[in-house]
Amino acid sequence: MAKGGCNCLWVRLTGTHPFKRCAYCEKNVQECFGIQFFVIATGIISLLVVMFTIRDLPVLAVEITLIIAFLIALLTLIANKETNEIIIGNALLRGLNEELEKRVEGRTRELQILNVELQKALRVKSDFLTNISHELRTPLTAVMGYCDIFLEKKIGEMNDQQLKFMTAIQKNSKNLLSQINNLLDLAKLEAGKLSMNEKDFDLPKLVSEATVSVEPMASKKNISITTDLDPGAQTVFGDPDRLEQILINLLDNAVKFTDYGGKISIASRDLGKEVSISVKDSGIGITPADQGIIFEKFKQAEGNLSKRYPGTGIGLAIVKSLVEAHGGNIKVESSPGKGSVFSVSLPKRQ
Repeated sequence: MAKGGCNCLWVRLTGTHPFKRCAYCEKNVQECFGIQFFVIATGIISLLVVMFTIRDLPVLAVEITLIIAFLIALLTLIANKETNEIIIGNALLRGLNEELEKRVEGRTRELQILNVELQKALRVKSDFLTNISHELRTPLTAVMGYCDIFLEKKIGEMNDQQLKFMTAIQKNSKNLLSQINNLLDLAKLEAGKLSMNEKDFDLPKLVSEATVSVEPMASKKNISITTDLDPGAQTVFGDPDRLEQILINLLDNAVKFTDYGGKISIASRDLGKEVSISVKDSGIGITPADQGIIFEKFKQAEGNLSKRYPGTGIGLAIVKSLVEAHGGNIKVESSPGKGSVFSVSLPKRQ
């Protein structure tokens, strides 16, 4: 059937398409394959009937010749139709490919524009976080300085209630400063401006310093912290300040999510080309669903846990970024109620 044209005689008389391909004729093909096929087939059948009816040899010779001619015509018709359909199909395919290429080019341009706008937005956000962090740190540092003056009794004695309130102010100021520093580090990481001072350092010493930082919080919950350090992994190459920040963040989380009387262990292993540092706790554990989001920015475990253990949700995101900045990787193994193990793998100095 012609596209936009009229049907062939067979379709007009019978209202049917003898062959499925009739429904797909394009490019102004005026006749479908069906009517031509049936004309030739009818001619061949008629000649065969005549041939078996009339036994005259000259007539049979003529009929055989005509049958052969009809068969050749039929094969030619089929070949032409198939060739025509291939040509039409190729033309349609080229048209579709051209249209698809145009759409892809258009979408690509749109994505490029969106990417440029996204990069601008990220730069604005990073600049904002950097500026606001600096502005917040200045007055906060002053508050902490005054707290130290009062707590050191440089301007006189304080009663028990005043001492209690001033200690609370100092504690919360330190927590706030820690969050501000995390935001500042996050902004620097996103902007690619975080400086790294890589060198060889003593891993046991770093572990000891990080442990001291969290011991006060751990002692309040009667949580024990043990170490199991590989003698073959004494010296590690990297930025000691950033790696201590990684370890403190992991230990803070371990203490935070471990109930009273729990256990935390720090282990290191020499893996040949890498050094592994792991922090294991006996805490509440992490569901498989939450394990997929805890390293994302501003993401926390769902449900009541986020209310029971509040936080900004950027600590592990910073840890992951710092580990990757060292060329390493971090993974977690955990199940609800059975604790968690965070493992950091750092490449050795080549």
